[in-house]
Order: sequence, then structure tokens, then C-alpha cells
Amino acid sequence: MTNTPNTPQMRKGFTMIELIFVIVIIGILAAVAIPRLAATRDDAKVATCMDGASSFMNQVSAYYTSQGTLGKISDMTNFDTNADESNTNGFADDSSLGSDGDTADYYCDGAKVMQFKVDSNSTDFVITPTAETVFTADQKVAQQTATALADKEYFKSYRLGGQSVKF
Repeated sequence: MTNTPNTPQMRKGFTMIELIFVIVIIGILAAVAIPRLAATRDDAKVATCMDGASSFMNQVSAYYTSQGTLGKISDMTNFDTNADESNTNGFADDSSLGSDGDTADYYCDGAKVMQFKVDSNSTDFVITPTAETVFTADQKVAQQTATALADKEYFKSYRLGGQSVKF
């Protein structure tokens, strides 16, 4: 018995239809998965920016508790003080936050998302959104961060040093 191309022993490989089905299925999976992965990355960046704001307040509060006064950002925290529109997170300069009215702008994803302001004799911090910031299309993470901070009512006054405890 000779082997002809139609016998089962000679058929090795996939038909064109089978290959097309596999390619279509992979394409559908990729079309669903890639946008979800991109959204997850943006959510992680927003969480990082929000965590940075919270961490800054904790570090400043700890510094104030240990020193009894405020100072330069670089003395109080470990945040980058050279942040700007180049997609870095941190502060624009090494501001001194020692007296009433001193401010520090917090950058996230290359845009100012909030401002820390010393108020009321250097014992309160007021955190406000930076209203003058107009977000561009490529700064959607910064815009989402500002919106998330506002939704969580993060923009308010914080008292440092435990002055609110009464004996």
C-alpha cells in the first residue's frame, strides 16, 4: 500500500482555515486586553501621585513634631525638588515652608496638581487644587489625580503638631 496525500499518515499540519481562526481569536483577545492594561497603568500612576501627596503630609508632620518648626522641603522630606513639566513627580523648588503664606506646588505627570500652603502662624497646612493648571491631552494622569483628590475631599486644612489636643 502506497501512501497518497489523502491518507491520514501523510496529513501533517494545519489548514489555512484553522490558522485564520487562531489569528482572529488572538486578535480579539488582544483588542480586549491591551486597553485594560493601559488603564491599569494609568490607575497605578494616579495612585502613586495620590500616595505622594499623603506621604508628603506625613513627612512634614513628623518633621514638625520632632523639630517644632517647618523648614525647607529638602530638609523635611525626601521628595524631588526639581520637578517640572518633564513628567516627574515632586516639587518645583526647594521652598521654605516656615512662615504664614509660604507655598509649595506639587507636580505629578508633568503638571501641577495641588498646592501646599502654610497658614495660621505655621501650624496649619491648607492643601488646595492648583486652579490655574490647564491639563493638556497628554497629562490625563495628572487630571485624573486632581479629580480623585477632589473626590476624596483631600483639599482641606490640616493641623500639625497636635495643637488640637486639649487637656
